[in-house]
Amino acid sequence: MEPSSSSRVLTRGGTGSSYVSVSGLANILKEVRDHGMPKKIGRSSIKRARDAEMPQDIFTTVELDTLDGSQRKFPAVDPSVQLQHLASTNEGFGEFLLSKLEMHPSDADHAWKIAIYSDEITPGNPLVANERKLVCFYFSFAEFDAALGSETLWFHLMSLRSIHLEQIKGGWSQVFEKACRLFFRSPLDMSLGLMLRPKGCDVRLLFARIGLVIGDEQALKVCFGFKGASGMKCCALCMNITLRHLQVADHDDSNWMVPRTETDISKMVFATSQSILDNVAALEAKAGRTSKAKFEKMEMSLGLNHVPEGPLSSPCFLNHLRGTLVDIISFDWMHCFLVSGLWNSEMGLLLQALKEHANIRPSDCHEFLSQFSWPNAQEGRGTTGRKVLKKHTEGELKCSASEGLSLYPIIRHMLAELVGNHPKPIVQGAIASYYSLADVLDLLVKNRLEQDISPVTLQTAITKYLQLRIGVYGPEHLPPKGHFINHLPFVLEKNPVLACWVHERKHRELKRLANNFTNANKTLSFENGLLRSAVLSQMHAVETLQVERGLELDSPEPASDTVQAHVIRFLGLDTGIKVLASMAAFVNPFTKCCAKDVAITGTEVGEIWFHVSVDGKHLSCFSPWVPMGDNKFRKVDAPKFIKTSQIVKCLVVRQDSHETVTVVP
Repeated sequence: MEPSSSSRVLTRGGTGSSYVSVSGLANILKEVRDHGMPKKIGRSSIKRARDAEMPQDIFTTVELDTLDGSQRKFPAVDPSVQLQHLASTNEGFGEFLLSKLEMHPSDADHAWKIAIYSDEITPGNPLVANERKLVCFYFSFAEFDAALGSETLWFHLMSLRSIHLEQIKGGWSQVFEKACRLFFRSPLDMSLGLMLRPKGCDVRLLFARIGLVIGDEQALKVCFGFKGASGMKCCALCMNITLRHLQVADHDDSNWMVPRTETDISKMVFATSQSILDNVAALEAKAGRTSKAKFEKMEMSLGLNHVPEGPLSSPCFLNHLRGTLVDIISFDWMHCFLVSGLWNSEMGLLLQALKEHANIRPSDCHEFLSQFSWPNAQEGRGTTGRKVLKKHTEGELKCSASEGLSLYPIIRHMLAELVGNHPKPIVQGAIASYYSLADVLDLLVKNRLEQDISPVTLQTAITKYLQLRIGVYGPEHLPPKGHFINHLPFVLEKNPVLACWVHERKHRELKRLANNFTNANKTLSFENGLLRSAVLSQMHAVETLQVERGLELDSPEPASDTVQAHVIRFLGLDTGIKVLASMAAFVNPFTKCCAKDVAITGTEVGEIWFHVSVDGKHLSCFSPWVPMGDNKFRKVDAPKFIKTSQIVKCLVVRQDSHETVTVVP
C-alpha cells in the first residue's frame, strides 16, 4: 500500500541532508497542530520571524583592534538590555530576580557579583579541521546561588570563531576585556544602577560589578595573559611557585622559591592584586626599550605576557571589580579533577600499582564494576562509567567528567572489597591516596548541594591528599593541577566554588546551532546568525524555566483509583481530594529519584515504588530493607509513605542473591 503524503512528512525528517530528530519533528508538528501553519516557510522568512521575536536593541557590537592597525566590529549582546527585557516580559524570571534582590539587597555599596565564564568549543567533528571552532562568553550573577546550576540562567554575551582571533591584537585577552565593558556602557551602566521593571512591580535598581571569572586553567591564562606552565612561575596566583623541572627552587639559596609540588601552604607566597599589577607595569616600562630576547626572558620570569589590550592594562576592567583582582579568579574544580585531571591520573597510577603489586588487572576491576546497577536517571543518561575500564591498558583513565563523578565512590568501595588490607606498603599507600582524593571530592560535591563546608576543612583534605599522593607516586607524577587545587579553599572564602558542569551543558545548545550553519566563511554572518539563534533559544527556555528546581514530581498525572484510595486512607484525608502520582521526583536540583531506585533517607535504605502529591505535600512510597552490616541489606516488601524530602540520594547497588544486596554509601 502506498504511504500517504502525511506519513511521508513523518519519515522524511529523519533522512537525507536535512535531518531533524524524531523528538524535534514531533515538537514541530505539535506547534503546527496547535498554532496553525505559517504562511511563509522559506529560510529568509524564518530568519525574519526569528529576529521579529526579539527587540533588536538587545544586540550590539564590540570594536576590536586588529593586527593590521584597523578596527573591526563583532556582534555581541547588550547584557543590560537583555536583563531589562526578560524582567519586564517574563513573569517567572521577574519574580526570581525580585526574590534574589530580597535575599541579596543591591545598592552602590553592595553591588552584585557578575560571574563570567569563557571557553573554546568545537562544533561538528572534533577530529577534522573545521572553521566552526568558537570562543564563547557567558555571564550570570553569583547571587543566583543554587540556580547557577541551571544553564538557562547563564546568558550569552558573545562568541566568535577562533579563526578571527588570529587577526586580533592580544587575541582572546582583548576579546575578554571588551566583553567585560559591555556591562558598563552608558547609559545602562550596571555599576551605577540598572533600572529593572518586573511585571506588576515597582522599578528596582540592580548594581553589579565583576565579581567572579571562572574557567579552566587554559581559559584563565588566555583571558588575563598569564604564562601558565610555559613560564617560570606557573601559577598566576602565587609569587614563588616554579615549575619543578626547571629546578629554580633547588638553586635558590634564600629558600624563597618553591616547586609547584610543594604541599605546605605556609611556604606559598600568594600574589596580591598589587603584585600582579606591578609586574604588568614593569613589562610596560620595558616594552620596546629592550631586545626581544631579554623581554621574552622577563616575561618568562614574571609568568606574564605583555598584553596591553588585555584586562590587566584596562582601567575600565580594574575599576569595575567587586573585590580585588585575586579574589575574582576561580579555577574550575571539575577540570582540575575530572577532565584529564587529578582523578584521571590517580586512577591510571592506581590501576598500574594494583596490576604490578596486587595482581589485580583492569579487566578484574571492570568485571567488579559490571556487577553494579546505577540509579535509573544515570543509566538513562549513559553516565555510569561502568565500561570505562573495559579497554584500559595504561596511562590516565579516559572518561567523561560525569562518568568520573559517578565512578569515584564505586572505586573506593571496590578497593575496600576487592583489595582489602594488602600486605605490600605500596598498595596500602596507593589505596590511602585514593581514599583521600575521594574525601576531597566528597566535600566538593557536598558544597555543590549547598551543604556548607569550611575552607579550613577543604584545605586540610586537599593537603592530606597531595602529601599521600606524592608520598606513594613521587612528585614527578603530580601534574600542575595538583597545585591549582590549593587555591579552591581561598575561593570558597569569597565566592561559591563553582564547577563547569552547567557550562558544558550550555555548550550543547551552541554546538547544535553552530552545526546548522553551513556558511562558515570568514565573514561575520556566521557569528550574527549564531548569536541571534542562541539568544532566541534562551528566551524560549526562560519562558518555561523552573528556576530553582527543588522538591517536585516529574510529569505528575492523576493517580489510579487504587493509589488514590490508598493514599487518602493512609493520610486520613477527605475522599474528594485529588492525588497526583509520578514514577519520578526531583529531590534537589541535581538528583532525580525514580521508581525502583534504591534510596537512602536519614535513617533507612530501601526501594522507591512511586511518588505522589496530595494537598500540596510530596510523598514517596518507600519499602525499607533490613540492614545486615557491611553495607549489605535484605530486601523486603514493607511499603510505607514517607516525605519525599526525606530522600537524601539514590544509591548504586549490587544484587548478591535473590534476597540480599550490597549498596555503595
